[in-house]
Amino acid sequence: MAEAQHWYRVVYFDGARIRGLGRVPDVAPNRHALDLFRSRLLLAGITGGELALVDEATGQVVARRRVRDHRRRG
Repeated sequence: MAEAQHWYRVVYFDGARIRGLGRVPDVAPNRHALDLFRSRLLLAGITGGELALVDEATGQVVARRRVRDHRRRG
């Protein structure tokens, strides 16, 4: 019998704005689970705010990541 998937919500915060970006199943509950979402925001020109990974079962934030472009500009 297969185990049920554990789901997380990805939420973007920018000041008073809060936006749900999607759901992901069975990821490691750390900041690296947010890398794809961060990359998509950076490609869209968004370089501020913060992402959060929220455990759907508990409602707890299990990981956070700032949205900043760390590439060197020269």
